[in-house]
Amino acid sequence: MSVTQFSCEVFGPITSGTVDDFELTFARRSLTRLKQRLGPHGLLDLFRPDIESSDQYWDETVAKSKGKLRPAEVSVIIRGISAPVFLKWAKSASGPAILGGHPEHYQSTLEKVGEENKHTVVETLGSHISYFTISNHGSQSPTDRVSGRDTSYPYTMVGRGYTKSGVNNGEILHQFRDHEDGQGFDAKLAIWFPAAVEDELLETHRQHLAVEFRNFARAAREDLLKKPIPAGNHV
Repeated sequence: MSVTQFSCEVFGPITSGTVDDFELTFARRSLTRLKQRLGPHGLLDLFRPDIESSDQYWDETVAKSKGKLRPAEVSVIIRGISAPVFLKWAKSASGPAILGGHPEHYQSTLEKVGEENKHTVVETLGSHISYFTISNHGSQSPTDRVSGRDTSYPYTMVGRGYTKSGVNNGEILHQFRDHEDGQGFDAKLAIWFPAAVEDELLETHRQHLAVEFRNFARAAREDLLKKPIPAGNHV
């Protein structure tokens, strides 16, 4: 006896999009509200056991790695906004905009320390809810521990991540170049982790980068237009 495959057709909503699009909108709204209600201190209290566990994980992983690194890399093509406009938005983006970039962004604060920006983050790396700070070492040169600088990508975002105990748990090298028509850009995104991290962490973070930068670019575009992008748009 054959089994009928499940399907579902819906008629009625006048907003364009699939049921999955609607569910994603509701999920984002619900999660954003929970984050806002709990606030950064409430979230830190909630995740304290996870953060303590991840601190131990990073201490052990960095020690096992003996200074070696492995990258999680993705390439992204964005249309509808140029690289300089996007990077200007990214530099001035507020906490809510960064938190909205990914469901597993739980805290994002930025402060100026001398000539550098110090970015404090709580987010999931692999399966580890991690508390760390990112020091911005400028936008022209990559950090000295990674390779892969492509000079055909003139714009960069670079930084170095540290856990609470001061352990260096990541290197950032994101590179951008405009399309010829100035209406979009290509991005090479890379986070270099201690080499002893599990393969699953690298793959999970590739997905993480894809989600957050698509959402960041969408938010930057919406701010530029001052209106939301309809569901189903590929920006």
